[in-house]
Amino acid sequence: CYPCPPGSSCSLEGLFEAEECPPGTYRSDPEIGGFGSCIPCPQGTWSKNWQLREKGECTRCPTGVVCPLDGMTAPCSFDDLPQPFEPVVNFKGMPAFEYEFPIETMPQPFTLDECLALNSKSKHTDKQEFYYGELVPPYIDILGRGPHFRESDDLSIKYQSTAKCYRNAQPDGSLLYMRMADYYGPQYDIQTGFFHQGYGSSLLLNQMYAVSPPKGFDIRLTYYRGKGNGFIDLPKSRRFEPAFNCTKGFKLFNSTLVRHDVKRVVYTHPLHDYEGGYDIEKCPTFDPQLNCYIDVTFELHPPGECCNVEKFRQRAILLAADQFYHGTCESDKICAEGRSSEPEAKPCDDSFICDEGTSLENSLKYPCPAGFICGFGTTPDTKLEAPSGQLSHLCDEGRYCNRMISEVGNEVCPRN
Repeated sequence: CYPCPPGSSCSLEGLFEAEECPPGTYRSDPEIGGFGSCIPCPQGTWSKNWQLREKGECTRCPTGVVCPLDGMTAPCSFDDLPQPFEPVVNFKGMPAFEYEFPIETMPQPFTLDECLALNSKSKHTDKQEFYYGELVPPYIDILGRGPHFRESDDLSIKYQSTAKCYRNAQPDGSLLYMRMADYYGPQYDIQTGFFHQGYGSSLLLNQMYAVSPPKGFDIRLTYYRGKGNGFIDLPKSRRFEPAFNCTKGFKLFNSTLVRHDVKRVVYTHPLHDYEGGYDIEKCPTFDPQLNCYIDVTFELHPPGECCNVEKFRQRAILLAADQFYHGTCESDKICAEGRSSEPEAKPCDDSFICDEGTSLENSLKYPCPAGFICGFGTTPDTKLEAPSGQLSHLCDEGRYCNRMISEVGNEVCPRN
């Protein structure tokens, strides 16, 4: 019999193979001895990888973030990633997405003043949500959405035929994502010169992947450990460093990722529909023999053929999911893995400051300094260039701020 190796669990008698510690857990030999179960990573840390061998191999959470749970594996989610700019039109005075209407019934567009005035009615009153201008090619999907935007009026447009009103609540990602991007910086291979093994998934029973071993590996020595196995020593920056920046990824519509749980019809943009294909309203019947949609009246195509609308014509299609294209940020890889999972971490509460590795117990330990306002996700940075440093927002003119003041808690100075 052999002692149970670190990073694995031997909780039962008579084992012939140790069980690997799953993501979010670790086990070190001195701490447990020869037997025992894997221990969850403590609050203030997270891990997506298997077979961690000590508590120090759990990854610390960024500054400005609270990790309130033990054994965290999803500090951020797919929904935290940057969103594309989506064109909106004036539907009875309310903003509605342009791709919800066919050309024949398209409502009138917003003017520049009407578009920007929508920001005062938005629930995101602390930041801009509506923009007026044009999208910058080439990354524009078939719904007319894109990640790169240029503010402009109709007389100063450069890339499109007309300026439009666009909606985007998080063009740079959520506050949680932005804190992770600042903290972990560029991808591991950019900073070190070589790739790490990747992140694991708690949805898999084990991490034995059928992948080829690296060149020069002697298969007789041991099996090749695949993606997501073992500790990743991620570079990090506790203090905000402008040179530690990275380019964030973006999402675009992928018509093949149809959401069968929604069954919602949307309309492509004729100038950007470079795919062509079926029209779900004109050709609603699926032919299993042809494996495509057809027009049962055969007015649009002959019998035995699939329905096909030419490129750069508007089509009615089923709503599909977005595909994420990674940028150069390590946080892109961290957040994109859990598409459907909810984020387990959260931004630091307003009126408080959170250092790296903050647990739920310590999240209210450091109040905002007097004379300043601390919003959600405030970091300990004292540099003025830090996007969410504790000294970034002075108390408003004519008001006073005691310690532990949030963005809406400053008081008006009394008379005399």
